[in-house]
Amino acid sequence: MPGKTSKKTAAKKKTSKPTAKKAPPAKMDLRAFRFAEEYLLDCNATRAYKAAYPDAKSSGAASVGGHNLLRNPKVAEYVAQRIEEMKAEHIATANEVLMNLTAAMRGEMTEQVSMPTGDGAHELVERPCGVKDRLRAAELLGKRLGLFHDKVDITTGGEQVKAMIYLPERRAPRRAAPDE
Repeated sequence: MPGKTSKKTAAKKKTSKPTAKKAPPAKMDLRAFRFAEEYLLDCNATRAYKAAYPDAKSSGAASVGGHNLLRNPKVAEYVAQRIEEMKAEHIATANEVLMNLTAAMRGEMTEQVSMPTGDGAHELVERPCGVKDRLRAAELLGKRLGLFHDKVDITTGGEQVKAMIYLPERRAPRRAAPDE
């Protein structure tokens, strides 16, 4: 029937596009670059090899080819570099965390809360952060900035007190008298 495709054909057509339209790095051919970009999508070397090299004879050959390409220094370096770039985009920096805590403490952040309506349904309503959330953010910021100290400094007249502990002298253990 026209318009219908088999599961195998649909699976073959379901290859992804590279994540970004970039030119391959110097001294890396276009197919190896395509493999690397496909590999970065789901870390499946066999699928990435099949997408970059559609003339692969079998899944076993694609698996071996993908493994070999991952051992290629240029491809491995490119993949490692791109993974580090992706991590940098998704991991918050210390400054972002502090800014977020400050915004929560000041009540600048909002949260969505489900509120019941009269007919038994619920609707999402935006409201500022609660008092507990703001106090927790203030506590975390205070700890980070060193505002709370648990150490107690004991001084007398400006001089520090030294604790001295006297232990009784230890006597040598008694020896039992030899039985004669």
